[in-house]
Amino acid sequence: MSSGCKEMSNDAETIVLEEFWVAAPDPATLAAQLLICPCLKLPSILWIPSRLKRQVNESMDREAAARIRALLWTVWWCSAESTHRPPTQTETHSLAADRARIAVIKAKITELERSLSSLNEEKDLLQERIDGYTYPVLTLPNEIVSEIFVHFLPVYPDPPPIIGRSSPNVLGQICRKWRDIAFSTPALWRGIALSLQNGKRLDQKLRLLETWLQRSGSCLLSINMDLAYAIAPVASGSFLASIAAHSRRWEHLQLCSSDLPFPSIVAPFPSIVAPFPFLRTLYMSLAEPVESNTQSPISPFHAAPLLRTVVVFPWHHSDITLYPWSQLTTFTALLIFPDHCVDVLSQTVNLTYCKLSIRPGYGDGPKISQSVTLPHLETFIIRGSFYSNLSWRFLDIFTLPALHKFQASESILQGQPVNTLKSLFSRSRCNVQELEAYLRKLTVSRCRQWARSCSTIWTRAANK
Repeated sequence: MSSGCKEMSNDAETIVLEEFWVAAPDPATLAAQLLICPCLKLPSILWIPSRLKRQVNESMDREAAARIRALLWTVWWCSAESTHRPPTQTETHSLAADRARIAVIKAKITELERSLSSLNEEKDLLQERIDGYTYPVLTLPNEIVSEIFVHFLPVYPDPPPIIGRSSPNVLGQICRKWRDIAFSTPALWRGIALSLQNGKRLDQKLRLLETWLQRSGSCLLSINMDLAYAIAPVASGSFLASIAAHSRRWEHLQLCSSDLPFPSIVAPFPSIVAPFPFLRTLYMSLAEPVESNTQSPISPFHAAPLLRTVVVFPWHHSDITLYPWSQLTTFTALLIFPDHCVDVLSQTVNLTYCKLSIRPGYGDGPKISQSVTLPHLETFIIRGSFYSNLSWRFLDIFTLPALHKFQASESILQGQPVNTLKSLFSRSRCNVQELEAYLRKLTVSRCRQWARSCSTIWTRAANK
């Protein structure tokens, strides 16, 4: 230890050191107490009197004493470097630069805060102007907006899809006002097209169906329901029961199912004996009953006084008793047997439009001798499969005095097609305006010989 250090110590400091040494339980605690003692200077602490040296040597080994002295020297050196000596010129210059930089940063912060405050004021002003702006379309009366919404959809009775971009649900996703108008406009929800073909999300679709029926209010309904193949009968019954509850509002009904026959379709209808006072159009595309010889099912559609249009595809044996034929004005039957065709048309005295597709099989024989007169029929379209070779001239039984448009395929006009058509027109004394003949052996020049009375002729002739 240097002489300078010895001169700095005195008896008082020695007494203090002795007191610390006696009270300290171990050298590490002694070092900590000496460092925080306010009455001792670090150089004095580092110099241990001779009588204490002896105690140190006796109480600890030389290595431990050396570690204590090294610790005290390190602490004193760092403290002297940081607090007891004046800063150098380089450090003084660095401190001044830091203070200047802090002043610059404070000035920039003040400037940015001033700009931020200005921007916030401008933002609040613009937002207030936007909030106060009213779009011109929102100033229209609700009745006008409702009418525009109706024209957004397909023309009634064509129903819009129940989901998708063309659904009226889209109109309720623009804003709150439009949603309120759309949900309170029953005409938007009177057309329903629902397909269950994929068999997925049936619960969701059933809820949508019930929601649409509720929103439609008291409007007449146009329903197009495509039941899934092999769907559970219970699920089908739930959908059919939902629409059956509103049967008195049916105006146009289309039911399609590739595996459900007519008895299964009408079974869930709770209003089977109730009339359908507004039903005008009926489209049925159903499966054939399992046993075709069973008794024909009771049909609820005889209690439909306004029913005028019936479409059946494909035709089944039991269909002949299901519909009120005498009141129909439009009838379409695809894949109908010839005998059934004659039986049905003999009852449809008020028909103005008839489209038939004859299929071979039952009733192809020449046993039909009755005649059928349709006094109001204006359009008659009749086709047959090329493998359906009727052994009798099918058109010879008809008399059509009001006929204006006639279409026929080659399988219907067999034998002598020119004589058959001439006989039909002559017997009917009709004024045919449009003629389409699907023939393969008839030339255009020969066709004109018997069709000069027609104002428009479509003859599709092609040689084999």
